[in-house]
Amino acid sequence: MGARGPQQAGRQPKSLLNETIGADEINLFKSADHHVNFIDSVKGKTRPAANIDIAIYSDTICNLQQIAILTGRRLQWDPDRESFVNDDEANRMLDRPMREPWRL
Repeated sequence: MGARGPQQAGRQPKSLLNETIGADEINLFKSADHHVNFIDSVKGKTRPAANIDIAIYSDTICNLQQIAILTGRRLQWDPDRESFVNDDEANRMLDRPMREPWRL
């Protein structure tokens, strides 16, 4: 919940496009082309729109919801341990074997 009600990521509601963001409020990075932004950031020309400190959380949420769909059940996530609570099957889905010749 935000100060003015529920918040939503994405491009909805369109009424937000008419809002003025003050200098003391959080201003998000705008990227017209995510792919170009990524390449430019690799070349050191700019910061990425989705740097790793932020992107890791959205990637994690996407992976967790996919595992919940595949298992067909409600899961409990422990963010400190980065694993599911009492669910070995779901935890096995967090990683997969690497193809040869790749190793960690």
